[in-house]
Formats: sequence, C-alpha cells, structure tokens
Amino acid sequence: MVFRKIILLIGLCTAMHLASSQPTNTILVKAGEDATKVIPRNLQYHYPEFQDGRLIYPQNKKSELLKLNYNLLHGAVQFIDPKGDTLFIAEDSNIFKYVHIGNDLFFHDFREGYFEMVTREGKIKLLSQFRWKIIRKEIVVDNGYGTS
Repeated sequence: MVFRKIILLIGLCTAMHLASSQPTNTILVKAGEDATKVIPRNLQYHYPEFQDGRLIYPQNKKSELLKLNYNLLHGAVQFIDPKGDTLFIAEDSNIFKYVHIGNDLFFHDFREGYFEMVTREGKIKLLSQFRWKIIRKEIVVDNGYGTS
C-alpha cells in the first residue's frame, strides 16, 4: 500500500514537472547590437510568412483583409501595407478585441497583450502567450568594470 502511494507520488511529480517545463532559447545580443539582426527571422515571428487576416473590433466589425503576423520580440501584431512596408498597428487604433491570422485566432488584452486561442469549447477557452524575455546580464571582468 505504501509502495503504491510512493509510485503514485513520483508519477504525479513527474507529470507536474513535464507540464510546467517550457523549452527556452537563449540568444546573446551584445550591447549596441540590433536584436532584429542577431535573432533569426524564423524566431522573431509566429509564422514564417505573413498570413491573410483581419482585425475584429468589439462590435464584431471586421477590418479589410490584411497581411498579418505576430512579432514575438515586440509582442505585437504587424501588417504589410500596400507599399510593401512592414508596420506595427498604431497604438491609438489598437482597440480591436481579436486578431484572426490564417487559421488562428488571437485574443487581444489591452494590458497583457496577445494570447493565441488554443481551444474554444463553449465557455471554456485555453489561451497561450509566447514572447521573448529580455534579460540584462552584466559580467565583471578582470579590471573590475562591468560589461553588458
């Protein structure tokens, strides 16, 4: 009986560890370098190419069809304008509630940013958010001065 409880406890701890662990990528961007030039493009965006999509406003009004992508470095949606320039959505027009990119739907929280809707089963919704986390690390060298 005790042996079964120990096995159950070990199994439960293992399952909790696997459920909470997330893969991490660490990329060194030296002081003064542009992160967009150091971090590979395929790690900067959610999709390899810009996808057809629409912005959905709180009244369920939809924008015209746009080429959209989610920028993981900035945690923001970008679009390609008619001239072919890649632009961020202006802060003052950031009043939409959802973003539909390709086959995916993102919920837009005005304070916390964008969350991809993984499942939408009735009243239960599972959301996921992925962003790069910027950590500043200073290393003290032989002469006692720090470098970033």
